[in-house]
Amino acid sequence: DAARLGRVEMRNLIGHDADEWEQILSDPGAHLHLYGKAEARAGRKMGHVTRIFVD
Repeated sequence: DAARLGRVEMRNLIGHDADEWEQILSDPGAHLHLYGKAEARAGRKMGHVTRIFVD
């Protein structure tokens, strides 16, 4: 039996959005996933952040 515990949000980090990682991690519900790409370019997916919102 699966019970709903909350809501999850995922946001892609495109280009230099990943440079904001310190600000992203200041949210205790945020989980940062960087893909280890050496160079950020416009339109390039550098990672994503998921946030968990508990009901």
